[in-house]
Order: sequence, then C-alpha cells, then structure tokens
Amino acid sequence: SERFMQLFKGLKRAYGSWDDIGEGRATTLKTPVEYNHYSQHLVGMKGLGIIPINEDNECYFGAIDIDDHKKKKQPIIHRELAQKVSLLKLPLVVCKSKSGGAHCYYFTREAIPASQMRQLLLKWAKALGFNAVEIFPKQTKLGESEVGNWINLPYFGNKRYAHDDSGKALSFAQFIEHAQGKANTALDLLMVDESDDKGIPPCLEHLLKVGVTKGDRNNAMFNMAVYNKKARPETWEEELFKINYTVFDPPLSNPEIKS
Repeated sequence: SERFMQLFKGLKRAYGSWDDIGEGRATTLKTPVEYNHYSQHLVGMKGLGIIPINEDNECYFGAIDIDDHKKKKQPIIHRELAQKVSLLKLPLVVCKSKSGGAHCYYFTREAIPASQMRQLLLKWAKALGFNAVEIFPKQTKLGESEVGNWINLPYFGNKRYAHDDSGKALSFAQFIEHAQGKANTALDLLMVDESDDKGIPPCLEHLLKVGVTKGDRNNAMFNMAVYNKKARPETWEEELFKINYTVFDPPLSNPEIKS
C-alpha cells in the first residue's frame, strides 16, 4: 500500500471517492488524503481518486484517459495497446479503467511541472493514434482554494489491472515493480522522444509532419524503408512499425509492411 501511495502522489488537500451504489456515485472531498484511503481502495472497500497536480503545481504521475463514450463503443484491447506502447518505446503503463477504457499512466521519480506532464502526455496520445482523449492533470496551475480533477486509481479490489510490455496481465505486486521500473526522472524527460533525422529528404520529412493516407501508404513506406535502412541499419525495421502507427492513417497491416 505504501509503494502504491508513493506512485500515486498528488494533491494532499483533497481527493475523489467512488461508491458502486446503483449507477455509481462520485464525490470530491476537500479533506487530506491519507494512507487508509489507499488501503481501502486496494481491498475494494471504497474507490479512491487522486488529483495528479499538487500544491506546487507539479506532478509525480499523469495519465492518458482513453474512453469511447459513444453508444456503439469501439472496444479497447488492452493487451494490444500495451504492445503498441512498448513498440513505440513510450514510458507508459496501460491499465484498465472503471468504464472498460484504458488509463495510460506515466510516473516520475522526481516531480515535474504539470504543464510539462500535459505536454508529454498529449504528444504520446497522438503517437498512439488518440487525439480526442482526456489528459490528467487537467490543470497546469491551481489557486489556493482550487482542487482540480481527480482520476480513479487502478487495482480497486484487484480489478482494473495493468498489462506489461508483452500484453500480459499483471498481479498487484508485478504492477508495482513494472510501474517503478518505468518511472523516469525529470532529467530523463529531456531525452525522451528526441528525433535523430538529420539528413532526411525534405519529401519524407514533410510526410512525417502531415501524415500519410490511403493511396500513398505503400509507396511512402517503401521510401521510408530505404531511408531508415541507410540511417538506422541496426533498428530500421523497428522504426518502420513506429512510423506506421504514428504517421499512417489508417496503419498498414504487418504483412503489408513486410512486403
């Protein structure tokens, strides 16, 4: 419980509570969050929501909230989402959410500005192909009397579990190890997602910025392969799969990429 509490450190002066009564009841409580709130959550007594932005407008964690609120929901296959996160080398931990969607958490060992947390998560959500998502923290700055928005935590009564990089479901103990292993320091963030595309042909650089749609994908992928095999002889194939997910709309199938 203590390690769980350290991962999900947020605002101290308020927290969220969720009761599974009827259709569910959400409450924001303007009292200090304590250790017993985390332990009650983990045993399934009362759901806990934490506000990621703290009193110093900094964060130790943030989340991409992926959920389809349409009547005909597109199901999220969490195993495949976790594999995609791994392929793109994103430092995110994929968990099931209360509604059946996904929360992709990012943890830091040192607090970073809430504005930087939001910037990173928005960039990674786009890389995963999700533009219309909620990002937590929702605020970059809080007034003295403001409390912000909270997010429901995973592993409520051992539900809402996480997946590792291979897509395997994790026990609570495995989740703690996995999440702490993924956590970056503030210094590490400066090196995340830095591009090394010096010398890339202008036409390919343009495609990477504007995207590739149906009708142009096979030709574009061939030229991306030629460039990357020269620029990245050790990792060029892996780079093509990353480009496929982040640039192509819709992505090509794996057999098409191999062809």
